[in-house]
This record gives sequence, structure tokens and C-alpha cells, in this order.
Amino acid sequence: MRTGTGGFGGADASARHSRGRSLIRELSLAQAIVDVATRHARGRTVTAIELRVGRERQVAPEGLDFAFSLLTEGTALDGAELEIEHVSGGELEVDALRLNDAR
Repeated sequence: MRTGTGGFGGADASARHSRGRSLIRELSLAQAIVDVATRHARGRTVTAIELRVGRERQVAPEGLDFAFSLLTEGTALDGAELEIEHVSGGELEVDALRLNDAR
């Protein structure tokens, strides 16, 4: 493995690898949120999802928003806002859904 600014290793590669792991983690969390919200929405349009996220999860809100928008494009969740309440511990909970009941 080469090191330095122009090689495959070093700080740049480490930072890219870390960002990639973070995005994969946020994508996985976003998929779980989408699954729960879709199941409970029962075809109604979701306008907001209230989440409780434990600080121990070290969730990157920007990454979670990005992953969520990728997964929900063209669905009943498209355009829904993620409202994140940071709490102590390691929980991740969909606390509430705001729905548009017009069908």
C-alpha cells in the first residue's frame, strides 16, 4: 500500500472509507425507517416522520436525510421531513408519523 497525498492509502483514503461506511450505515437506518413508516401509513401520504435517535448511534443527520430522499423518491413518503430528536443512549425509534389522509 502506498502512502502520501497521491497514493491509494493515507489520510485521504481513510477519510473516503469512513464516509463510505457512514453512508452505508445511514442508508440501512433510512431503509428501516422507510419500512416502518410505509407499514403504518397504509397507503396514506406521509408529510413528516418524528424520530428519536440516541447519540450513541452517531447518526449523521445530513447522511440520513440524503439516504432517506434516495429511498423515498416517487413513493408515498416522497417529500416527507425527518424530524430528529437526539436523546441519550442507543435507541432509534419512529416516534410519530404525520399523515395526509386525503386519498
